[in-house]
Amino acid sequence: MYFGVDMFINYREGREPKAVAPDVFAVVGVPMEKNRVYRPSQHGGRLPDFVMEVLSPKTREHDLTKKKDPYRQLGVEEYLIFDSEAGPGDRAM
Repeated sequence: MYFGVDMFINYREGREPKAVAPDVFAVVGVPMEKNRVYRPSQHGGRLPDFVMEVLSPKTREHDLTKKKDPYRQLGVEEYLIFDSEAGPGDRAM
């Protein structure tokens, strides 16, 4: 399984590249490698199965709104948001 922490996922390369940078992600069926960028094109097109964002005051609004759609469009099955300021039982969305 491939795990990434604070690294870019370049999901579209070429003239108009597109990338996202989740706090944590996992790709099932892809062996772990030491890379600074994850490129699905180098792994049979495999995109993350799991993404986690850790909310901070600086990124909170962006993580709760604008980051969800690209992950949904990519087909990420599990999108977890960890809010350290939330009370017990209210941390996962």
